[in-house]
Amino acid sequence: MRLGSSAAWLGGCTLASQVLLLGSLPLITRLFGPEQFGIYTLFVGALAVAGVFVGLRYESAAVVAESDREAAVLVVVVLLSGVAMALLTLLVATVLQVGWPRRTAELGVGGLGAALALALVATAVQRSVVAWGTRRGWYRLLGLSQLAFNILMIAGQLAGALIFAASARTLAWGHAVALALSSSVAFAFVFAGQHRLLRRGLGRRRLVTLGKRFQRFPAFMILYGLMSTVRERATQFMLGGVAGTSVLGQFALAWRVTSAPNSLLYAALGPAFFGAAARGSREGNEQLAVQLVRLSAVLLVPAFVFLAVEAPTLAAWMFGDEWSASGRMIMLLAIPMLTLAATGWLDRLFDVYQQQPAALALEAGFTALAVAAVAVGLKVDPSGIAAIGVFAVLSAIYYHLYVWVAFRRARLPLAGIARVAATAWLGAAAYAALAAWCSGNLPFVMRVLVWLAVQSLAGGAWLLYGGGWHALRASIREHR
Repeated sequence: MRLGSSAAWLGGCTLASQVLLLGSLPLITRLFGPEQFGIYTLFVGALAVAGVFVGLRYESAAVVAESDREAAVLVVVVLLSGVAMALLTLLVATVLQVGWPRRTAELGVGGLGAALALALVATAVQRSVVAWGTRRGWYRLLGLSQLAFNILMIAGQLAGALIFAASARTLAWGHAVALALSSSVAFAFVFAGQHRLLRRGLGRRRLVTLGKRFQRFPAFMILYGLMSTVRERATQFMLGGVAGTSVLGQFALAWRVTSAPNSLLYAALGPAFFGAAARGSREGNEQLAVQLVRLSAVLLVPAFVFLAVEAPTLAAWMFGDEWSASGRMIMLLAIPMLTLAATGWLDRLFDVYQQQPAALALEAGFTALAVAAVAVGLKVDPSGIAAIGVFAVLSAIYYHLYVWVAFRRARLPLAGIARVAATAWLGAAAYAALAAWCSGNLPFVMRVLVWLAVQSLAGGAWLLYGGGWHALRASIREHR
C-alpha cells in the first residue's frame, strides 16, 4: 500500500478512535469522577512502565529483518516476553496483596493485578500484529484493529459502570479485555497461514542468534522507552501521592484531551514514515519530514490555540463543574503537546539512521531534569499547579530540542524545518492575540465561528498557495 493511502487509512481509523474516546469522556467523567479516574490512571501508568519490557523492542527489528523467517523468530521473542512479564506481574501483585493488604486497599488497586497481566499479554500480541502488518504494508488492518480496541474499551467501561459499579476496577478491566479481544482477532488474521514460521521460531538457537544480531534494539530502545515512560508516569505518581488521586484524575483528563492529536498523528504517520524513510534517500526523507510537519502545523495550530484560550469554559461545559480544574491544566499543556503532536513521529529518524544512543541520552537527561523539577514544584505548591506548569515549560523546550537533534544526527538539513517552525509559531502568536480579544468581547458561538474561519484560511493557504500540497505529493511519490 502506498505511503499516502497508508497514512490515510491509519489516520482515518485513529481519527475515528479519538473521536470516540473524546466523545465518550463526558459520559465517563460524569459516571466515575476524578478520584476513580485517578486510580485508573495509576493502572494505565503501571501498564505503560511494565509494557516497556514487552517485546524488548524486537518488534521494530522484525519490520526490517531480511526474511520472513527471521521476522517470525523476532515475533516469537515479543510474545514470550509478554507472557514472562504477565507472570512476573501476577507474582508481584500477589506479594503486595498478601504483604500490604491495607495499603493496596487505600490506593484502590486491589484486584487489578490480573487485569494488568492480561493487558501485558495482549500488548505483546498487539505489537506482534503491528510489526508483521507494517512489514507487509497491511495498514488497513492495523487501523481497523486500533478502532476495534477503542470501541470495545468504551463499550465495556460504560456497560460495566451501568451493570456493576462505577469504579476504577471497571475502567481497568474494560481496558484489558478490549485489548485482549481486539489484538487476538487481529493476530488470527495477520498470521493466518504463518503458523509453521512461528513454530520454527521457537528454536532456542534461532532465538539466541537473532537476539544477538539485533541487540541494539533492546540495548538502547528499552532504556529509551523506559525513560520516556518513567518521566510521564513518575510525574503522575508524584502528583497523585502529594496532591491526591482527585488532582491526578483532573491532570489525566487534561493529558488525554491534549495528547489526542499526537496519538492520531503518530499512529497515522509513524509506521508509514518509518517504512518509507527506511528505503528513502536523505534528501527525500528531509523533504518528506518537512512537508509532513508543515501539514501538521496547518491542521493543529489554530485548534490548539482555540483549545488553550477556551479550556476553562470547555472543561466545565463538557465534563461537569467538578472537572473545572482540568481547564487550567489543559491551558498549560497545550503548547508542549502541540509541538509533540506535530513532530512526535520524527523519533523514527533515530531508528532509520541507527542513532539510538543519541535518543537515549536525550531522554535520560530530560527525564532526570523533569522529574526533579516536578518534585520541587510539588514541594513549593502541593496543589500541583506549579509542578504542572514547570513540566509544561520544560517539555515545550525539550520537544523542540529533540527535533533539532534528530535532524542533526540523521545529517538532514535544518533550514526547511526551521522555516516551518518559525512560521507556525508566528501564526500561533497572531491567532492567540485574536482569540484572547474574542474571548473578552464575543459570545462563545461567535468565537467558535472565528476559529473555524481561521482554520479554513490556514488550510486553504496551504492547499492553494506556497506549494504545500504539490510539495507533499512530490515527496510521497518519491517514496513509492
